[in-house]
Amino acid sequence: MNGITGRTKRSAERAVKIRAIAERMGYRPNLAARAMNTRCTRLIGVVVRNPDTGLPSHPQVGDYVNGIDVAVRAAGCATVLVDPGDREGLAMRERVVDGVILVSQFGIGWVEVVSKAFPVRLWLDGRSTDGAPALLRDERGGVASLMALLAKECRPARFVFLAPLGGEDAHYSEAERLAAVRRGAGRLSAPMIVERHSAGIRTGDWITSCLERHGRGTCFIAYNIQQAEILGHAALARGWCVPRDIALVCCDGHGLAGYTWPQLTHVRFDAAQAGAKAVQMLMGIIDGSTPSEPISRYPLVLKTGDSHRMSQEPA
Repeated sequence: MNGITGRTKRSAERAVKIRAIAERMGYRPNLAARAMNTRCTRLIGVVVRNPDTGLPSHPQVGDYVNGIDVAVRAAGCATVLVDPGDREGLAMRERVVDGVILVSQFGIGWVEVVSKAFPVRLWLDGRSTDGAPALLRDERGGVASLMALLAKECRPARFVFLAPLGGEDAHYSEAERLAAVRRGAGRLSAPMIVERHSAGIRTGDWITSCLERHGRGTCFIAYNIQQAEILGHAALARGWCVPRDIALVCCDGHGLAGYTWPQLTHVRFDAAQAGAKAVQMLMGIIDGSTPSEPISRYPLVLKTGDSHRMSQEPA
């Protein structure tokens, strides 16, 4: 069935006929048999669990996996989950997968473990010190579009950027978003204040204190959708409305952000599309091609709602 794999000396016309017959017969390649001939299992490992916390490595891990799985199956391969924290399972996985996609990033201490286990690997929306190729969001481009919109349409008394808790294991996007926000701050109609989350303080308590400190007439720039949700609820509990009393935008939203009322102005990325692109890159590496650049970027989209349009004079 070499006409199905694409590695064949047959004519393109005959290969099409072979695929059509296989489709009618319901034929599916036997990966174990194929591996005996090609020495490739056509199994793609996916790391979606942070071994430090036991939690998913990213809030939208399901969307990433969906995009990865669809693209992997379209290539005639299969996916298998890999847990770096399970040493016995890891030893088994490293013998059977052709390559692995690591979703987001996790503690520096686990990078060496993964690097030794999987020589062929790709970081998806995570960047580490191991030098492996990575597919990352264009944080700078997405945030630049958001800041340009605020400079044009938002006139609050002040802007406040809610920066997350940093550290040596901080996500790469933290520094890139903060740098992009600061670059765009010079064009804003009012001063911008950066509020940094401190260790030992619950996220909800910290955001509530920021809301109380800066008050009505403020445009809050949330780092991610979780911050935006907490801040919106905290404002509502005080009888404040968005965007009447405060403006609210988000640097990292997902599909559900479009169903808020008022609609949240946010930067969105397509996790499923990113997963499919990661598979394409990893399959190329498995087949022997070298990426032209160690880090590739995919664009983000600005979704303009009404949450940034403050309707009264700042207090």
